[in-house]
Amino acid sequence: MKKLIVSFLVLFISQWAIAQQIGRVLFTKNGQLESIEMELPETVVLKLSKDGQISQWGANRYAGRDEILREKLDPYVGRVEYYRENDNEAFRGKIRSIGTIAITYYASFDNPAFAGKIKSIGSLQFDYYTLQDNEAFKGNIKRIGNADIAWYSTFDLDDLKGKLKSIGNTSITYYSSLDDTFIRGKVKSIGGSTYQYYTSFDRKELRGLLKSGQPVRTVNGIKYLVRF
Repeated sequence: MKKLIVSFLVLFISQWAIAQQIGRVLFTKNGQLESIEMELPETVVLKLSKDGQISQWGANRYAGRDEILREKLDPYVGRVEYYRENDNEAFRGKIRSIGTIAITYYASFDNPAFAGKIKSIGSLQFDYYTLQDNEAFKGNIKRIGNADIAWYSTFDLDDLKGKLKSIGNTSITYYSSLDDTFIRGKVKSIGGSTYQYYTSFDRKELRGLLKSGQPVRTVNGIKYLVRF
C-alpha cells in the first residue's frame, strides 16, 4: 500500500510539473514573435507577449491536434481568482489562479522593468532583461524556468533586431535584407529544421508563401508554429 501511495504521489507531482511548461511558440508570417503559449492543466493555455504580459487565455479546443493550425480558446469553466483592489497596484485585478495553478507578478517596488509582469506560473519562475540591457530587448522575457531566452540586439541587421534568437538550446534564424524581398524577415530555421519560401522568381500568387518545411514542428520538447 505504501509503495502504491508513493507511486501515486510521484506520478501526481510529475504530471503537475509537466502541466506548467512552454507548450508552443508562435511566429507571424513576417517572423515576429506572436506569443509564447504556456500550457496548464485542463488544456488551459496562457498566451504571453515577449514582455511577459498575458494577451489571451482560455481552454484550447484543439488541444493535442497539431494538424489544426487555427486556434480557438474557449472560456475556462473551472475556478478562477483575481487579485483584489487592496493588492499591489502593479497586479491588482489580474489573474491570481486558474484551477490549482497560482500566478504571481512583480510588484511596483520591484525592478521598474519587471513591475506588473508575471513572476511565476505554478512552479515556473520568470526573469526579464532590465532597462539597462540592449535597447532591442530590454524588458523582454529572459528566462522561463530553466529555459534561457535570447533576442537579437541593435548590433544585428535591421531585419533581425528584437526578434527571438533562442529558447534554451534551440536557435532561430531569419532571412535578412540580403535575401529576396518576399522572404526578408521570415523564419529561416528553428534548431536544425529549415524553411524555404517562394521568391520574386516564382509565380505572383505564390511569392512569400511557404515552399518547404512543416508549419508546426517540435524541437527540444517545444512546439513551434510559423504562420504563412
